[in-house]
Amino acid sequence: MTKERDERPKRKAEIGFTLIEVTVSVVVMMIIAAIAIPSIMQGWNSYRLTSAADSVAGLLERTRFEAIHKNGRLSCVAAQVGGLWVVAIDENGNGQPDPTEPQVDLPGPATFVGAGVAPGPASMGPSYAAAIVPNGSLTFDARGTVFPNPGAPPPYVTYIGIPNQPTYGFRAVTVTAMGQVKVWQAAANGSWVAQ
Repeated sequence: MTKERDERPKRKAEIGFTLIEVTVSVVVMMIIAAIAIPSIMQGWNSYRLTSAADSVAGLLERTRFEAIHKNGRLSCVAAQVGGLWVVAIDENGNGQPDPTEPQVDLPGPATFVGAGVAPGPASMGPSYAAAIVPNGSLTFDARGTVFPNPGAPPPYVTYIGIPNQPTYGFRAVTVTAMGQVKVWQAAANGSWVAQ
Protein backbone atom coordinates (compact mmCIF):
# COMPACT_ATOMS: atom_id res chain seq x y z
CA MET A 1 0.00 0.00 0.00
CA THR A 2 1.17 3.34 -0.85
CA LYS A 3 0.59 6.31 1.27
CA GLU A 4 -1.56 8.84 -0.31
CA ARG A 5 -0.58 12.34 0.18
CA ASP A 6 -3.19 14.82 1.04
CA GLU A 7 -3.22 17.14 -1.87
CA ARG A 8 -5.31 19.80 -0.10
CA PRO A 9 -3.34 22.95 0.68
CA LYS A 10 -2.62 23.45 4.36
CA ARG A 11 -4.22 26.51 5.96
CA LYS A 12 -1.93 28.91 7.69
CA ALA A 13 -2.81 29.78 11.28
CA GLU A 14 -4.79 33.00 11.24
CA ILE A 15 -3.43 35.86 13.31
CA GLY A 16 -5.82 38.05 15.32
CA PHE A 17 -8.66 37.87 17.80
CA THR A 18 -12.11 36.45 17.45
CA LEU A 19 -15.17 38.61 17.95
CA ILE A 20 -15.87 36.84 21.25
CA GLU A 21 -12.37 37.58 22.57
CA VAL A 22 -12.66 41.25 21.66
CA THR A 23 -16.14 41.51 23.23
CA VAL A 24 -14.99 39.88 26.47
CA SER A 25 -11.96 42.22 26.64
CA VAL A 26 -14.12 45.32 26.13
CA VAL A 27 -16.61 44.19 28.80
CA VAL A 28 -13.80 43.57 31.29
CA MET A 29 -12.33 47.04 30.60
CA MET A 30 -15.75 48.66 31.07
CA ILE A 31 -16.24 46.90 34.42
CA ILE A 32 -12.81 48.01 35.63
CA ALA A 33 -13.52 51.59 34.51
CA ALA A 34 -16.91 51.59 36.26
CA ILE A 35 -15.20 50.55 39.48
CA ALA A 36 -12.25 52.95 39.17
CA ILE A 37 -13.91 56.18 37.97
CA PRO A 38 -15.74 57.02 41.26
CA SER A 39 -12.50 56.57 43.21
CA ILE A 40 -10.59 58.72 40.75
CA MET A 41 -13.26 61.45 40.91
CA GLN A 42 -13.27 61.32 44.73
CA GLY A 43 -9.51 61.80 44.82
CA TRP A 44 -9.52 64.53 42.15
CA ASN A 45 -12.26 66.59 43.82
CA SER A 46 -10.67 66.13 47.25
CA TYR A 47 -7.43 67.45 45.75
CA ARG A 48 -9.27 70.46 44.26
CA LEU A 49 -10.83 71.33 47.63
CA THR A 50 -7.50 71.05 49.45
CA SER A 51 -5.74 73.06 46.76
CA ALA A 52 -8.35 75.83 46.93
CA ALA A 53 -8.16 76.03 50.74
CA ASP A 54 -4.36 76.03 50.73
CA SER A 55 -4.31 78.77 48.08
CA VAL A 56 -6.71 80.99 50.06
CA ALA A 57 -4.75 80.39 53.28
CA GLY A 58 -1.46 81.18 51.53
CA LEU A 59 -2.80 84.44 50.14
CA LEU A 60 -4.15 85.46 53.57
CA GLU A 61 -0.74 84.79 55.12
CA ARG A 62 0.95 86.77 52.36
CA THR A 63 -1.45 89.67 52.97
CA ARG A 64 -0.55 89.58 56.66
CA PHE A 65 3.21 89.57 56.00
CA GLU A 66 2.95 92.39 53.47
CA ALA A 67 0.94 94.48 55.98
CA ILE A 68 3.73 93.99 58.51
CA HIS A 69 6.40 94.75 55.91
CA LYS A 70 4.65 97.93 54.70
CA ASN A 71 3.85 98.95 58.30
CA GLY A 72 0.21 99.66 57.50
CA ARG A 73 -3.19 98.13 56.88
CA LEU A 74 -3.71 95.77 53.96
CA SER A 75 -6.82 93.85 52.95
CA CYS A 76 -7.51 90.56 51.24
CA VAL A 77 -10.70 90.69 49.13
CA ALA A 78 -12.83 88.15 47.29
CA ALA A 79 -15.17 88.63 44.35
CA GLN A 80 -16.72 86.66 41.54
CA VAL A 81 -15.04 87.39 38.22
CA GLY A 82 -16.31 85.61 35.13
CA GLY A 83 -18.14 82.96 37.13
CA LEU A 84 -15.10 82.00 39.26
CA TRP A 85 -14.13 83.24 42.69
CA VAL A 86 -10.99 85.34 42.85
CA VAL A 87 -9.21 86.17 46.12
CA ALA A 88 -6.66 88.97 45.91
CA ILE A 89 -4.49 91.28 47.97
CA ASP A 90 -6.10 94.71 47.61
CA GLU A 91 -2.90 96.71 47.19
CA ASN A 92 -4.61 99.82 45.79
CA GLY A 93 -7.46 99.83 48.34
CA ASN A 94 -10.33 99.87 45.84
CA GLY A 95 -12.06 96.83 47.38
CA GLN A 96 -11.84 94.78 44.16
CA PRO A 97 -9.36 92.22 42.82
CA ASP A 98 -7.39 93.82 40.00
CA PRO A 99 -5.38 91.86 37.40
CA THR A 100 -2.11 93.41 38.57
CA GLU A 101 -2.60 92.40 42.22
CA PRO A 102 -1.47 89.04 43.66
CA GLN A 103 -4.46 86.71 43.46
CA VAL A 104 -5.68 83.13 43.36
CA ASP A 105 -8.64 81.66 41.51
CA LEU A 106 -10.69 78.92 43.08
CA PRO A 107 -10.49 75.93 40.73
CA GLY A 108 -14.06 75.08 39.74
CA PRO A 109 -16.08 73.19 40.81
CA ALA A 110 -14.63 74.04 44.25
CA THR A 111 -16.14 77.29 45.45
CA PHE A 112 -17.11 79.19 48.59
CA VAL A 113 -20.15 77.78 50.36
CA GLY A 114 -22.32 79.19 53.12
CA ALA A 115 -22.07 78.30 56.79
CA GLY A 116 -25.35 76.36 56.63
CA VAL A 117 -24.02 74.06 53.89
CA ALA A 118 -20.78 72.98 55.61
CA PRO A 119 -20.65 71.44 59.10
CA GLY A 120 -20.80 73.98 61.92
CA PRO A 121 -17.57 75.39 63.38
CA ALA A 122 -18.15 74.04 66.92
CA SER A 123 -15.49 71.32 66.53
CA MET A 124 -12.85 73.94 65.56
CA GLY A 125 -12.55 75.26 69.08
CA PRO A 126 -13.31 78.96 69.62
CA SER A 127 -16.53 80.34 68.22
CA TYR A 128 -15.94 81.70 64.75
CA ALA A 129 -17.73 84.77 63.47
CA ALA A 130 -19.05 85.68 60.03
CA ALA A 131 -17.35 84.37 56.94
CA ILE A 132 -14.53 86.34 55.33
CA VAL A 133 -15.86 85.58 51.91
CA PRO A 134 -17.90 85.55 49.73
CA ASN A 135 -18.26 89.26 49.10
CA GLY A 136 -16.06 90.16 52.00
CA SER A 137 -12.63 91.30 52.97
CA LEU A 138 -10.19 90.77 55.78
CA THR A 139 -7.79 93.51 56.85
CA PHE A 140 -4.49 93.07 58.67
CA ASP A 141 -2.78 95.91 60.49
CA ALA A 142 0.91 96.77 60.82
CA ARG A 143 1.34 94.28 63.69
CA GLY A 144 -0.10 91.41 61.62
CA THR A 145 -3.25 91.22 63.69
CA VAL A 146 -6.73 91.34 62.24
CA PHE A 147 -8.32 94.76 62.02
CA PRO A 148 -11.91 93.84 62.96
CA ASN A 149 -14.75 94.26 60.49
CA PRO A 150 -17.62 96.27 61.96
CA GLY A 151 -20.24 94.01 63.53
CA ALA A 152 -18.17 90.83 63.21
CA PRO A 153 -15.12 90.60 65.47
CA PRO A 154 -12.52 87.91 64.76
CA PRO A 155 -11.88 84.98 64.61
CA TYR A 156 -13.18 84.44 61.08
CA VAL A 157 -13.94 81.37 59.00
CA THR A 158 -14.72 80.73 55.36
CA TYR A 159 -15.93 77.46 53.88
CA ILE A 160 -15.00 75.83 50.59
CA GLY A 161 -16.93 72.96 49.03
CA ILE A 162 -18.48 71.61 45.87
CA PRO A 163 -22.13 72.70 45.76
CA ASN A 164 -24.69 69.91 45.61
CA GLN A 165 -21.97 67.29 46.17
CA PRO A 166 -21.32 67.09 49.92
CA THR A 167 -19.87 63.58 49.57
CA TYR A 168 -16.51 65.16 48.74
CA GLY A 169 -16.43 66.92 52.11
CA PHE A 170 -15.53 70.51 52.92
CA ARG A 171 -12.52 72.65 53.72
CA ALA A 172 -12.38 75.75 55.90
CA VAL A 173 -9.85 78.53 56.37
CA THR A 174 -9.83 80.27 59.74
CA VAL A 175 -8.10 83.45 60.87
CA THR A 176 -7.75 84.31 64.56
CA ALA A 177 -7.58 87.82 66.00
CA MET A 178 -3.79 87.48 66.17
CA GLY A 179 -3.66 86.74 62.42
CA GLN A 180 -2.99 83.00 62.62
CA VAL A 181 -4.31 81.22 59.51
CA LYS A 182 -5.31 77.57 59.65
CA VAL A 183 -6.82 75.13 57.13
CA TRP A 184 -9.41 72.55 58.23
CA GLN A 185 -11.17 69.64 56.57
CA ALA A 186 -14.39 67.77 57.35
CA ALA A 187 -16.53 65.05 55.88
CA ALA A 188 -20.07 65.98 54.84
CA ASN A 189 -21.51 65.46 58.33
CA GLY A 190 -18.31 65.15 60.28
CA SER A 191 -16.16 67.15 62.63
CA TRP A 192 -13.47 69.57 61.54
CA VAL A 193 -9.87 68.36 61.68
CA ALA A 194 -6.88 70.68 61.25
CA GLN A 195 -4.66 69.89 58.25
